[in-house]
Amino acid sequence: MSADLFLPNISRWLEEGQYQQIKNVILDRTHIPKVREHGMDIILGVCNHLNSEKSVWSAEMEECCEFSLLMVAQLSNPKEVLIALQEQVAEFGSSSKFKILLLPFQAVLLRLPDKQSNILNMVLETIGEHVSSLPLPSPGYCFEGRERILLDTDPKVQCISDIYEALAEFYAPFVKQMSLNRVQTKLDDETCLRERRRVLKKNLLKTMEQPLICMDLHFAEGKSPSLLRRIAEKLVHHLSCVCGDLFSLPEIVHHFQGKYKCPSSSSFDDGSPPPTLKSLGMIFYLVYGEQLPCPSVPSIYSQEFIFHTVLQYADLLLRSEEPLVVHKGLLLIQGLLKHVGDSSLSIDCLDHPIHFQIFQSLIWLAMSGVNSREFKILSVELWRPYLDKLHPGARYHLLQSLLPTLEHPGLRGLVINIIKDQVALCLDKDLPYFLQDRLDGFLPLIWRLPQDVETDLLEHMDSIMSALNLARFLLLRDRLNVSGFAKHLPLFEAQFTEPLARALKLSRAHYEHYELELSKIGAGAVAICNVLLSMPEMSLEQRKSVIASAINSFDLLESVLARVVECLHSFSGSLPTCERDPLAKTDNLKNAQFSV
Repeated sequence: MSADLFLPNISRWLEEGQYQQIKNVILDRTHIPKVREHGMDIILGVCNHLNSEKSVWSAEMEECCEFSLLMVAQLSNPKEVLIALQEQVAEFGSSSKFKILLLPFQAVLLRLPDKQSNILNMVLETIGEHVSSLPLPSPGYCFEGRERILLDTDPKVQCISDIYEALAEFYAPFVKQMSLNRVQTKLDDETCLRERRRVLKKNLLKTMEQPLICMDLHFAEGKSPSLLRRIAEKLVHHLSCVCGDLFSLPEIVHHFQGKYKCPSSSSFDDGSPPPTLKSLGMIFYLVYGEQLPCPSVPSIYSQEFIFHTVLQYADLLLRSEEPLVVHKGLLLIQGLLKHVGDSSLSIDCLDHPIHFQIFQSLIWLAMSGVNSREFKILSVELWRPYLDKLHPGARYHLLQSLLPTLEHPGLRGLVINIIKDQVALCLDKDLPYFLQDRLDGFLPLIWRLPQDVETDLLEHMDSIMSALNLARFLLLRDRLNVSGFAKHLPLFEAQFTEPLARALKLSRAHYEHYELELSKIGAGAVAICNVLLSMPEMSLEQRKSVIASAINSFDLLESVLARVVECLHSFSGSLPTCERDPLAKTDNLKNAQFSV
């Protein structure tokens, strides 16, 4: 075939789909000089064909195009091929066809001398920036529970999976070349090797960020991991091959972010976007949140050091706007807690501000974070096991700081219950941390109504019930007043039980009135209830059900209050004065059951 017909024939065969003919021509040894000479034109023609709307995609076409580009990468001038391939990257957009470029990129990089770390970095940056720009499926949308299984069928996720699968294979030979376990030779240039490893660390870290960090990589025990999960594990393995200590990676990140200078300046720092600390959060999520075995965690580190270090990256994940990133932060904390024994974190651990930051993030998530009931529940469930890891003295200081800041009734109720359990622990084991003057700081905050008699009892039901249960526990358990709570009983009556009894009387009368109106007027009373009770749009029967449920809640609360007043009378030997005597409802008192 003459030189004049070589390129036109390849273009025609591409259009006609004669892919085997192209492979035969390129494989012909007599055409090697033509492939070498016209390599840039072949790259342009093949990439245009790949991105043409007229092209009919097939496995044969993919194989032919990848083979053609690979032959050019192996035969033509390496630097010219790199320039031509890099110019084509942007043309592929968000298509998974981009993965076809990775093998040719790999082939030409392997031909370059080891000392050209700057070129290696430039190519890895180009690839990484394209991968990070891949669109996410429904960004910001929160998939819950079994809904997340549907993510695997999303075309955008499948595209990300295809490209990441090829990306992991693309990195494999470079990782092998620079592995810490490779056999050293006299020809090795240690300085060059260190720089190339740093290039790999930097760019492998960036692969752990968007879009991979926004994918669902969690799988339940007994289930098969997804393709993306297996790819993520492979990328962590790549990183561990060139990095003997994952806890040294923050230095790499800070170096490229310009936070501080490393001992040796990098010749390949081209000003491109550096990796962020979220990439470390992603790695530690896999290692500790998903229990991924990793040899790059030296055993010399104490569990307390690991806990405090990794917790900072968990907090970064919790503060993300992407729901699946937040989920990774929650699972990372949950996994970390399994590596720390109860009460093993010293009383001085609160010198590290991360504990307060984590609880602020958990509070934000529970109250106004991502709109996911599953994630909100998990964020609240982490409170108790987290506090159990702290020394009792540290628990006291943390709860002392949290309680005054909590406005959400459910979270206040949770904290009051935790305080009750800590008081019980201190009484049982003769510990001082939640007794006497330390308890004095809690009780005035717990035994009060936010708006006195005008408090919305339904809204604050959780915190009020918890406060009553704490009072009942102390009155029954601490008859000898070891905790020193008795000095607060006058305050308890004046600021809590008496206004609570009056608030119950008003709230019950309020709801019973509208219950009566609904039964008399029927549907005509619905509009009135809408305004006065601030209910959403409901049917008449639904409103009746809501009002009946509210009255039942008042019955339960009144019964608990009656029991507490009875315990108070028994403890003090004098009957307190109340505007309404909660003991009047003897039927409720006899039938109610309480838990301490």
